[in-house]
Amino acid sequence: MSGVRTAYAVAAVGWAAFVAVGSLVPFDFESRSWSDAVETFTRVVTTRPTTISKSDTLTNLLLGVPLGFALLGAVFAGRWASTASVLAVGVLLLPVCAAFSSAVEFAQLFAPGRVCSGVDVLAQVVGAAAGMVAWLLFGRWFTAQAVAAATGTEPASRLLVAYVFLLGLMQALPLDFNSSPADAYRKFRDGEVKPIPFAEFRTLTADGQAKAVADLVQLALLYAPVGLLAACVPGRFWGRRNVVGVLLAALALALAMELGQVLVRSRTCKGTDVVLGGLAAFAGWAVGHGFRRGLKSGRIMLLGAVWGGALLWVSWWPLRTGGAPAFDWTPGMPLQGRNPLWTLEALLAKLVLFGLAGALVAARPGVARPPAFATPLVLGLATSAVCETGQTYFAGHTPGITDVILGGLGALCGAWVATRVRA
Repeated sequence: MSGVRTAYAVAAVGWAAFVAVGSLVPFDFESRSWSDAVETFTRVVTTRPTTISKSDTLTNLLLGVPLGFALLGAVFAGRWASTASVLAVGVLLLPVCAAFSSAVEFAQLFAPGRVCSGVDVLAQVVGAAAGMVAWLLFGRWFTAQAVAAATGTEPASRLLVAYVFLLGLMQALPLDFNSSPADAYRKFRDGEVKPIPFAEFRTLTADGQAKAVADLVQLALLYAPVGLLAACVPGRFWGRRNVVGVLLAALALALAMELGQVLVRSRTCKGTDVVLGGLAAFAGWAVGHGFRRGLKSGRIMLLGAVWGGALLWVSWWPLRTGGAPAFDWTPGMPLQGRNPLWTLEALLAKLVLFGLAGALVAARPGVARPPAFATPLVLGLATSAVCETGQTYFAGHTPGITDVILGGLGALCGAWVATRVRA
């Protein structure tokens, strides 16, 4: 477990560097007497401010949480320790967090355009304390689950880890990361993160709201396989009775995915995606418990109808007639004239969406052999052909044979994964 503690230590140092760099760039410092700086800092931290920015305070609080969590992980990961010992070490580490935050705020006195605030110091210390409490409650479990998932021999465990990485890649595309930690830090602090779920719908037009709903439906379908695979992972935590634990884990995963998008320039981190993604993964887990035993035909048909309706909405919106495109019979045409990484995201999403159809076909009782692959392949090709043909009636789409092939391939992959898990 020394490697895990090292990973936590690196994470703590990296996060501290992220906060410090984001607070001080572009490192254009000005000359100032040391005594004046000390006097100003003392006055700032001991005087109650006239106005307090709620968003800045919440941001600084959130910035402190990973630091506190990682610091305790660097000390206790893989080691047994009593609750009293963990609390004692946490109390000893809190002054370290306070000293670090104070040093960063003090350095801002020498940086033109930066504002030194005692409230920021207090918020980050409170956040660090919350992170330590989170470690005390969930740290050992989180570490054990991460290590077990990464090194497990069960197909469901390995496939779950692989799919989480794939989902993370899709959420990070087109990989246009911020050029410096400061850019990501500003994005986090300057309101480009939308923490309140569904608040963005207030400023959208009717067409914009419908488009946002279509994007959310696709996001839910992308998160559902996480729950389906998690339900097949052996262990008490993933069992039927641990409803609250699994729900919290699903929401935490969605939150981590969204926070990662702070580092991507063209992505927006939204609380809406956290809520919907977490609930979709949880719903997949609820359905997945009947998956290994085999789903009855009625449930398969119901789930298939839900999947088909969601897929048609994602594929056909916006429903604008006039100037409809022609069907393109040349394979690979979506790669022409577009950012290849955005195209990669669209292709991967198509594979996942139709992979759910293959998994449903393979969920029938007694289906656990490769010959069953013919059915999902035909179903995937036929359904994707319907979706692409329908796009020729609506403007703003690029229907083509490439997406039809991807539909069949995705359904085939979904069936293969399903039979691996059930076997």
